[in-house]
Amino acid sequence: MPRIQRPQPEGVRQRLLEAALDCFTHQGIKGSSTKVIAREAQVSEMTLFRTFETKQALIDAVFEPVISAHRELRNTSDLRQHLMERLRFVREHQRVLRILFDATAQPEIRLMETLMEEVKLQIQQVKLTIDPDIAMRVITGTMLSALVFAHDEAADRQVVDALMAWLTPREEK
Repeated sequence: MPRIQRPQPEGVRQRLLEAALDCFTHQGIKGSSTKVIAREAQVSEMTLFRTFETKQALIDAVFEPVISAHRELRNTSDLRQHLMERLRFVREHQRVLRILFDATAQPEIRLMETLMEEVKLQIQQVKLTIDPDIAMRVITGTMLSALVFAHDEAADRQVVDALMAWLTPREEK
């Protein structure tokens, strides 16, 4: 009788991450049980907890690639470039960000704060025509709308051009 080939631990880990992402997408974070996630990954719940000690550890692992990619954006010094990078980031990580910002999922507030922290710092370094708090709301709304409306780099450029025209003073000739 042939031996049953067990998947490598990284294969199990990846299946669990994908199953968690699918469950979080459909039922939200709070509505996704570890039992259902394990079943979706075709492993036992015990295997899930051997791979990730807690449900929070699994949640953190799902969001870690997005947080890591976000950290790489921090070196942008120009506001226009910064906004373009943020919109590209939203486009590339749309699925995870939708989970994060889904009000029904009761999102992780500290994760959202981490994502917006750098935008706030960038805004403080630019001469604006409006109050920085209002600018932050407008930029946040723009980023959130990118989760709803289909967009590409050309559309991102138009949005950023409109934001820059509104946020920053016109250059005097």
